[in-house]
Amino acid sequence: WKNRNSSVWNNVKEPGLSLGTKAMNIWSDWKAVQTNRYNMTEVHEQVQQQTEQWKKSRQGWYKCNVDAGFHESLV
Repeated sequence: WKNRNSSVWNNVKEPGLSLGTKAMNIWSDWKAVQTNRYNMTEVHEQVQQQTEQWKKSRQGWYKCNVDAGFHESLV
């Protein structure tokens, strides 16, 4: 959405490959923080397979949603 708004309002476009690389780097950083945070806790939960529903995050936790769409002419 940021790139689209920049294109619409400022006529500045960032290439899709660059956006994809940024998204991967942000995801990698976020995952590393979560892994480190999880490894630092001594909470072990038994995971059961079940139908997932949206749940509010516990206090102090954040959810990270990522969505992307690419048209072949932009790649």
